[in-house]
Amino acid sequence: MVRQIISNRLKKQRETHMIHYKLLTPGPLTTSKTVKEEMMVDHCTWDNDYKQITQEIRKELLALAHVSEKEYTCVLMQGSGTQVWSPPLPALSVKTGRF
Repeated sequence: MVRQIISNRLKKQRETHMIHYKLLTPGPLTTSKTVKEEMMVDHCTWDNDYKQITQEIRKELLALAHVSEKEYTCVLMQGSGTQVWSPPLPALSVKTGRF
């Protein structure tokens, strides 16, 4: 009986003082079942379906930006947000040395 009382108090204390963290990066704990199912299909860069998907995404992004495919292109880059910024930053500062 004493053990149960102590156990209940500890449980209540943990629940009231627990910090509820939010995971901001996708992973096994936050990935939905539908995303996991889509991940079961492996798309390779040399496959025609992969090339078609990539071209469609590029076209849709250009349309979203309201720019012409003749004047602009869209380069898809994978990686984290900070990783994706690494290549274009030097190019942005070539003329003025500023961002």
